[in-house]
Amino acid sequence: EVFDSVTVETNIEYGMNYSVLLAGFGVPLVPTGSEVPNPAGGTIPIPALEFDLYQPAGDTETNRPLVIVLHTGTFAPIIANGNPTGMRQDLATVAICESYAKRGYVVANLEYRLGWNPFLPTEPERAASLMRAAYRGIQDVKAAIRYFRMDYENGNTFGIDTSKIIICGQGTGGWIATCLNSVDKLSELQLPKFLDAVTAMPLIDTAVYGDWFGYGGMPQLNMENHKGYSSEHDMILNMGGAIGDISWLEA
Repeated sequence: EVFDSVTVETNIEYGMNYSVLLAGFGVPLVPTGSEVPNPAGGTIPIPALEFDLYQPAGDTETNRPLVIVLHTGTFAPIIANGNPTGMRQDLATVAICESYAKRGYVVANLEYRLGWNPFLPTEPERAASLMRAAYRGIQDVKAAIRYFRMDYENGNTFGIDTSKIIICGQGTGGWIATCLNSVDKLSELQLPKFLDAVTAMPLIDTAVYGDWFGYGGMPQLNMENHKGYSSEHDMILNMGGAIGDISWLEA
């Protein structure tokens, strides 16, 4: 660590898409950042696609590596997921972001879409729901990368070097990080293990949900963010995450 302290700017929106967070409770798809009525009174907020920005305090450099940090949490909100973690404000996640910033990195502590249905009656149905959650995470992080590239071309307000973009994920976030870097062919989404056991149709239909960049699909299910900018990145760090299939990992 070469800086004593960091500055933090919170709740910066990098995109918008449809959330399925409450779909298992009969709530239709709604945009991220919106609120839905609560039967018990008031409203339930749907998390926005935002990040908290950590920078080294007093840094004069304007061309710094960017680390995008992805928290853990099993694609479900904290406590509801059965764990004391599950949001970007988790103490360990914040400590990681502060530590990177004190080393001179610009750090984006990113929120990605949560939501899947653990109450579906069969294991294949639950697995399909969870796989789609991970796929939405891939789309969100690629949208975030494009957001930073767009900002870079329009003044570089965050002072980053777009040739040094690092994706760092813990647990569930690690799953997204590794798949972000390895899912790049339609055939990888159509392996036998990723086909519906009854219909033999792919669990991830890019014509419905969009491709792994977040482009296309049905407009009522997917919003395109920052199209025209690159989603390329230069390094991934997976801390305890998985991968959908080992064949995805290529040289």
